[in-house]
Amino acid sequence: MRPLSIVHALPFFDPATRFGGPVAQLRQVCRLLADRGHRVQVITTDLDIGPDLPRQQWVERDGYRIWYARAPRLGQYAPYYAPGVLEPLDMCLPGTDVLHLSLSFTHMNVVAQRRAAAHGVPYVYTPRSCLDPVRLRQRRLLKLGFMALYERRIIRDAAAVHVLTEIERDQAVRQGAAPQQCTVIPNGCGLDADMVFPDGETFRRRFDIPPRAPMVLFLGRLHRIKGLDVLVDAFATLRQRMPAAQLVIAGPDEGEHAVVENQARRLGILEAVHLVGPLDGDLRLAALRAADVFALTSLSEGMPNAVLEACAAGTPVLISDRCNLPEVSSFSAGRIVEVRAGAVAGALVEILADQPRLESMGENGRRMVRERFAFSTVIDRLERMYEQLAGPGMSSAAPGAPAVQAA
Repeated sequence: MRPLSIVHALPFFDPATRFGGPVAQLRQVCRLLADRGHRVQVITTDLDIGPDLPRQQWVERDGYRIWYARAPRLGQYAPYYAPGVLEPLDMCLPGTDVLHLSLSFTHMNVVAQRRAAAHGVPYVYTPRSCLDPVRLRQRRLLKLGFMALYERRIIRDAAAVHVLTEIERDQAVRQGAAPQQCTVIPNGCGLDADMVFPDGETFRRRFDIPPRAPMVLFLGRLHRIKGLDVLVDAFATLRQRMPAAQLVIAGPDEGEHAVVENQARRLGILEAVHLVGPLDGDLRLAALRAADVFALTSLSEGMPNAVLEACAAGTPVLISDRCNLPEVSSFSAGRIVEVRAGAVAGALVEILADQPRLESMGENGRRMVRERFAFSTVIDRLERMYEQLAGPGMSSAAPGAPAVQAA
């Protein structure tokens, strides 16, 4: 395959890990594409990147480069008004084979779609669960207006609509995508199912969790869409059957920390609910290994990276039927249940009471990651999509690039 020039555009990027899975996923995609010899550039804003990284110039990282445009005050919240991305887009697009837009309902996409048309560059549109009916009901009037004014045209004019699942394909078609536009390519798992993970006991000791206590882990943003209220209610029922059980809730707070804490206090289980904040590095890996079950009772997901990571760690998973991962069932890597406390509690009791089944589910999860979600396979499929869109012409370096500063 010939080297391609690929530009990714989205309103936030690494190190803005507060924004969750899309940032982690794209960081890995860009690195691996660059490793394969492609010219990769990311255009984004400086939301949540801290004071140290330079703005308004190219920053080199892991073989690709990033332009952090300054986000004005109006750009701090959706739709992330970002007039500063116009300069780097016009700098890059004349030498670009494919532009890739991630997320929906952003000003970034409005600007990028117009500049791509002006420069004759095909673009890929990836909604990443933003077209899920549950999410469309949030800030409904704003999204209805944005859809009518901008989003349907952005979808319609895309050279390809990249979706993570068949369910997401149906959601995109309902919003104006043609079925033949859509290409299903799942997220890749950022962890190798054959890697050596840190000992889970280090995590238990760090947070005073008894070595043999059944441990349920949630790892993600503490946001109401994650269904934490359902998980906490279900855990209270589990404690009636297994009084030693512990629930660990890890991740950045997006408004639910106090809600969960008050709920656990009201249910009389606060001493068994550990709100530990964000986890990184080896501590995050140790948490995945320490858990007996990873639980995600979300109301809406595109394809949750944390579930794939738990499977790579050999930890059985219990997920809601809104998580769009039917492979959990087909590979017998865990349980898929409705978003109801009774259903979640029943599944937790059933799984935790059967140690041989726990071990079997863990091994099945590792096999699932190897066979369906290895990043090498995902990158192969992205490359083929980009190559088909780029056509036979050779790419050229983007003209007028300023000096690059290392991150």
